[in-house]
Amino acid sequence: MKSTILVYGVAYPLAAALLLIPVTGAGSSSGDSYPGSYDSKWKGSVTADDCRFCHEDLDRFPWLLNTNTDKHHLLIGQEIPGTSIVPFQTSGTQYECLSCHAVQQTDVNSFEIAVERDCLQCHPEETVTGSPRTANLHHTLSSYVCSDCHYNRGR
Repeated sequence: MKSTILVYGVAYPLAAALLLIPVTGAGSSSGDSYPGSYDSKWKGSVTADDCRFCHEDLDRFPWLLNTNTDKHHLLIGQEIPGTSIVPFQTSGTQYECLSCHAVQQTDVNSFEIAVERDCLQCHPEETVTGSPRTANLHHTLSSYVCSDCHYNRGR
């Protein structure tokens, strides 16, 4: 009987303490997460500047190999995947300059090339953010580790 009282004496305060731990938004960037869980390094909706913060930093992320501009230009001549969002659809099945850049004539002898700088126009937010069970491509890359994008809270 004493051991039962001892178990209850330990179990009830422990259960009550566990109930006080915030559980809403666990693992999210809301700030309310479990101690020791990973919290995103950016808050709110992702922006093109958030993308560039990592994807243009080859010193911190050398496995990216190329800056975004070079990486996209190296796509020229490659097959366009069916899931790809191409800003300016051409009749071909391979990437070409006009897949991503529109050329507009501004006067008789002048042309202007459109350059899209908003990453989210071609890479929707749901494909670059979210938990590991979502369409977030960052969670499928073997060269990435959690701490590349998340802080470890509570440690």
